[in-house]
Amino acid sequence: MKTLLKKLFVCAMCIMIISSPVTVLATSTAKYAKSSDIVYGSGGTITRAEWLHDLSIVFDMTVESDAVPDNYFSDLADSHPYYNDILLTVEFGVIDVEAGGNVYPDALVTRDFAVTTLNFCLGYRGNEDDVYTFLDADDCSSP
Repeated sequence: MKTLLKKLFVCAMCIMIISSPVTVLATSTAKYAKSSDIVYGSGGTITRAEWLHDLSIVFDMTVESDAVPDNYFSDLADSHPYYNDILLTVEFGVIDVEAGGNVYPDALVTRDFAVTTLNFCLGYRGNEDDVYTFLDADDCSSP
């Protein structure tokens, strides 16, 4: 049952991403509400923090309370509503940003970010020899 829910969520998120216009690193003015529920964004957009929050719920990411990683992002305040979820995804290796780098929690999700993080969570690795037919495949780190 849980596997079926995960697959349904993945399909819904992919449809949302494909049907939404892609915006690169735009700032969202949406207000967040701390919740253990899935966030669907507002106005057809979802932020990176909301996306990471959703991944942490769907893939049931948990660590012991004393094992939460340190915050090494220069743009992530401990007052951010999804602070713990972002650090949790860091602990699981979902996002890879060097110490002192930016995670851009309030930027809108790009297709490339969503695909890269979702592929990591699913354990999917495409073949380097595969040919991709969507228009901006060459611009994606994980087509």
